[in-house]
Amino acid sequence: MLFRSPSITPRPGGGQLLTFPVPVTIGAGAPVDVAIWAAANISVPTNAGPHTISVQTSAAPVDVTGTVTFTPEPATRLLVIFPGETASPGSAPGKTGTPTLSSGQPGAFTVRAVDRFYNKAPSTATVALTYTDVQTTLPTNVGGLNRVTLVGGESTFTVTPARPGAYTFTAADTATVGALQTSTQSVAVTAGSFANLLLLLTGETLAPATATGIANQSGPIAAASSPATVQATIIATDATFNQAVTAPGYQVTITGGVSPVSATLVNGTAQVTISIPTGTTTLTLTGAGPKTGTRTVTVSVS
Repeated sequence: MLFRSPSITPRPGGGQLLTFPVPVTIGAGAPVDVAIWAAANISVPTNAGPHTISVQTSAAPVDVTGTVTFTPEPATRLLVIFPGETASPGSAPGKTGTPTLSSGQPGAFTVRAVDRFYNKAPSTATVALTYTDVQTTLPTNVGGLNRVTLVGGESTFTVTPARPGAYTFTAADTATVGALQTSTQSVAVTAGSFANLLLLLTGETLAPATATGIANQSGPIAAASSPATVQATIIATDATFNQAVTAPGYQVTITGGVSPVSATLVNGTAQVTISIPTGTTTLTLTGAGPKTGTRTVTVSVS
């Protein structure tokens, strides 16, 4: 493409500003036949969007400027941008930053169709999503499946990682012909911040990413007399019931139909003994923050 008939405007000091009568659109990274570029040995940018080209010759001098808009090439691959990352088209890997994911903390994920230079490119592809932590819920936007449809070349959605650890996230085009290249990336999920207080009775265990956070939940407690002496464990958890760490000296008090019991958590947990009367009692756990939790316990005398 050649800029034919540019307008020339005199400049103070004898310089000249060369402007192009209309913006010119060409493909990002494509070879361009522009005489002034060849003379100035200017390479074509690989990131799409408007670019201002400025050249000053060594003889006159003459300033040459113009705005050129580069369009993306056809999409060739998928790119996933995680929380903590920013798109950076023009060269691999097409983004900068480090994923910042924590269990129980929602984050915005973006799946994008890109060209060979990682510019966002038009696409309406349907993309299947997989994540190796099966307890994390993914979008079900297409037919109840873990899929999204790109609009304008991308789709942004919220994911809340269920558990800390190392996992793999994959985005794959579902097309059988001309599918975009799959994106697969390993991500590290850190433990989420302290959000809940749980009370576990003897025999119960912590169950992250479940409705209650408790596995092997006890039924009514059979006691020889009232009140019953019950051993229990206080556990601080994140929003999806993974054990969380508390500050040194963090104290929790249990109330609600019982004599108050206080305990200091060490690394997010503490053992307590509670005297619970016959019948059904709802216990309340309260700590600084405030952080709270409740637990209903039924005691029967045999």
